[in-house]
Amino acid sequence: MSVLLKGEQGEMLINNHGWAALLRLAWDYGWRPRGTLPPRHWVTQSLRDRARDWPSADYVTGRGQRVTPIDATLLGDALAAVFDDLSNDDVPPDDSVQPFVMPGFPGLGYVSEGRRLHSFQMFGGSNKAGYRAFVRFCRAGPFEIW
Repeated sequence: MSVLLKGEQGEMLINNHGWAALLRLAWDYGWRPRGTLPPRHWVTQSLRDRARDWPSADYVTGRGQRVTPIDATLLGDALAAVFDDLSNDDVPPDDSVQPFVMPGFPGLGYVSEGRRLHSFQMFGGSNKAGYRAFVRFCRAGPFEIW
């Protein structure tokens, strides 16, 4: 499963494990969530009920909840502080890393569920470019989580 992030700056698709790891890494580096806003399509009896009933701590269910401009910027800033700590090397292969090749697409290393990777390994190496793109995405403005 994946999380689709949509904003005026474009879209980003991140697998669920990666999204959770990004949120945790940002937390570890000082990001404190401001809370999400209800999806634009969310309907309740009144605007007052809508604000009271929405679970603002929800960053993971993918219902179209909205991340505010300041929250997105702070998320990007916390993750930017991590960049120099990320590994420059890819995870060394072993029995838990299996190649996943689809014709016409770049090869990927599939990490089995039994192997635990630290976020510095997960987002380092050849994934640093995507990590940097995510930081730019966050700093570019608000977005919705689908």
